[in-house]
Amino acid sequence: MSGWETALAYRAESSASTSIDANVIVDQTIPDPGLALAVTTIDSFQPEIWVVGTQYKGDGWRIGGSVEQQNWSGLEDKFTSDTIKDQNSLSPAARMQFEDTLTPRLGGEYMLNDNFTFRAGVAYEESPLKTTRNPEINYLDTDKISVGLGLSATYNRTRLLAYPVRVDLGYQYQMLQERDFTIVDFNGNEEDVTADGDIHVFSGSITLRF
Repeated sequence: MSGWETALAYRAESSASTSIDANVIVDQTIPDPGLALAVTTIDSFQPEIWVVGTQYKGDGWRIGGSVEQQNWSGLEDKFTSDTIKDQNSLSPAARMQFEDTLTPRLGGEYMLNDNFTFRAGVAYEESPLKTTRNPEINYLDTDKISVGLGLSATYNRTRLLAYPVRVDLGYQYQMLQERDFTIVDFNGNEEDVTADGDIHVFSGSITLRF
């Protein structure tokens, strides 16, 4: 199996929330002992992630792929404790629902010479948002196809540094798949909308070793 490498990665679920317990007294409006307020809101959520990937490396090139599972279904339980979104009081049909997703990725690399390397990759990312009608919240999300191209330049000899300097340039195109949603405002008015679009990302970096 010369040339093959395989890896398995795991990241545990993590989340952050803010809780506030307060007693409000307003002159001539809310007398003592005041109004008790208890507010809990979700600040961030990172799902449990499993990734398995493999690559084959040849003479001056390599190609690899991976499959990543993100367990977003655990976010539903987090929303039940959020008193701002108040998902716990809504009917089961109106609550936000999330599903676990699978993201396949495929990429390749080719060394043009000792100094320049060309890279390319493609990925398909599923949306974890299962519901398309979320009253008073109106989250929109779609499936996405991403295609990336990159070029790396390594300068082995520099006059000032003892180690090579590497410059990376990259471009990524993201195509958002068309998806229909129903937006509901606080008065119960509904409007049908379609979410889609294109995203162009340009990036660059310089790597220095000391």
